[in-house]
Amino acid sequence: MNTNDIILAIDTEISRLQRAKALLTDTFNLTHAKRKPGRPATTSGSGKATSFNPADFDASPKLAAE
Repeated sequence: MNTNDIILAIDTEISRLQRAKALLTDTFNLTHAKRKPGRPATTSGSGKATSFNPADFDASPKLAAE
């Protein structure tokens, strides 16, 4: 193998490694750009969880009847 072949092989390897680095860097930046610190934003309503208690509805007619 002569010197020119060695240089060509090194240049090919450098080019391949630079493409791999660019892919990894772009992927790394994209995944971190999407996320923000803190709680995730709510999509609908006030974001508060509501609970349903059937006893609240059962007590209303009893109070009205008395």
